[in-house]
Amino acid sequence: MLKFSVTFKSGIPIYEQVVFGIKKAIISGQLKPGDQMPSVREISKELRISPITIQKAISQLARDNLLETRVGIGTVVSELGIASQKRKWLY
Repeated sequence: MLKFSVTFKSGIPIYEQVVFGIKKAIISGQLKPGDQMPSVREISKELRISPITIQKAISQLARDNLLETRVGIGTVVSELGIASQKRKWLY
């Protein structure tokens, strides 16, 4: 079970909708700093979309410093950048 949801809408790229769903979960506290993200394969299977699309969304979130990859652990919600990202989304 994913800790975030995605409501698919036409006209918006799917990866952007996944990014939005994960960002929303981080802001709302459903995903907390240090929480481990499911694998690309798990998310892909749950949402029934291509793993390539999920990887693109995860990469975007990593570039935004919301997710980070830790050796031996996997992808986790970042400790850094959360506060600054919250401020950015409020304005």
